[in-house]
Amino acid sequence: MIEKVESAPHYRSLHSVFSYHRRQGTFGRLHSPTEEKDKSERQAVLDYLNHYELVSIGICKNILDAEIYRDWMLSPFVRDWNAASNFIQRERWKWDTKVKAWTYHARLFENYQRVACKWSPEAIALDRNFSGPPSTPSGPGDEAFPKTD
Repeated sequence: MIEKVESAPHYRSLHSVFSYHRRQGTFGRLHSPTEEKDKSERQAVLDYLNHYELVSIGICKNILDAEIYRDWMLSPFVRDWNAASNFIQRERWKWDTKVKAWTYHARLFENYQRVACKWSPEAIALDRNFSGPPSTPSGPGDEAFPKTD
């Protein structure tokens, strides 16, 4: 199932965008995109990371075989987590306009982080102390998440 998704043209396009920003170290520019191209690439990076999160949920819930996926994808799985860690950390900080304060949402890509850190001591462990909130809200990802149970 995973191979079928990952060989589809849509996923390959997401992978291409993600890999470009990983190699260039330019994830940071996607937080506050002004150009349409950067807005589109921001969404592609988020979609790519969401694929890893979905696979990780399957692994954590014992729906997907962790050992098969680990044998197949361990190196790129952890490499991509580490490459995107600063981007993910920034995405976890949300500005709540009602209370005029930053809140940290560790649940964003939490399963991906859990699996990457379990599989490799080199995986970067993010938490609210890894880096503080931005000085001012500036991007499309800053808006607060809705309250949930």
